[in-house]
Amino acid sequence: MKHWNTRKTTIVILLVAIVGLIGWDVFVATNDVQGDTISEIMLSWATKVALLPLAMGTLMGHLFWPNKGGKYHIDVIVLVVILVGVRDVCAWVWNAPQDVLVQWVLHALWFPLIPLLAGIPLGHYAWPQTPDDATQRPDDPPTEG
Repeated sequence: MKHWNTRKTTIVILLVAIVGLIGWDVFVATNDVQGDTISEIMLSWATKVALLPLAMGTLMGHLFWPNKGGKYHIDVIVLVVILVGVRDVCAWVWNAPQDVLVQWVLHALWFPLIPLLAGIPLGHYAWPQTPDDATQRPDDPPTEG
């Protein structure tokens, strides 16, 4: 029985998703409604919830900074997500007043950048991929390593 080529299916899904998201963003960017583009919504969320830029940074570290031979450290990812999530919940529940310096550091342009940059090494070290296995096609013979 022939195996289903999930690599081709994944590529098609990625391309359809990318084209669909770009198409939608162009459509909403040309209408009269303010704040409805993907980037505007993502930035709005990212300035309120640190988990979003952390997740994006972790994904970027995983995808574009592969760690050969690394071991998965899901416990590290879970711990960081819990800590950042607790911070987000506390900030939302208590809405504690902050001094001027803290407000400046957490400004919309800086606050998302800190968890985003922290997520990149997190994705690299805690969620490695092995490039040899990742680039090997399902119908290729196994590589000797």
